[in-house]
Amino acid sequence: MRPEKAEKLIRDSRWYMLAGGVLLVVGILSHGTGITAGVMALTLGASGGAFERWREERGLWMLSALFLLMFGSLGIVMEYELFMDGWRGKSNGILVTIEFSIAMWLLQRLVRFLAAVTGANYRLGRDDQPSMRQ
Repeated sequence: MRPEKAEKLIRDSRWYMLAGGVLLVVGILSHGTGITAGVMALTLGASGGAFERWREERGLWMLSALFLLMFGSLGIVMEYELFMDGWRGKSNGILVTIEFSIAMWLLQRLVRFLAAVTGANYRLGRDDQPSMRQ
């Protein structure tokens, strides 16, 4: 993800969190449809808010790498379960397809954002360190 897109995601993080909250409420009221996309939107918004100073603060790469492993794994498991519910016929097919598509789009944005923050912030910390060579 380019730095400009990462900055835009950070600026829009509150809207992702608001949309995620709405989707969670809809999911709870509809007995499941919308929960996965809501969690992904909330996670993306929270990650955007957490890494607001990713270009200035050294060491944030460790937190973003942890988030990448944690939320990436959780997202993959949630997407798998959502897909399998649709496959087994436990949910309305079109609603599951729409939610699956939205949640996958949010998950790929989250993974790309966290990977960009991890890499850029790691390089920021490495560039500031004095060289050990004489």
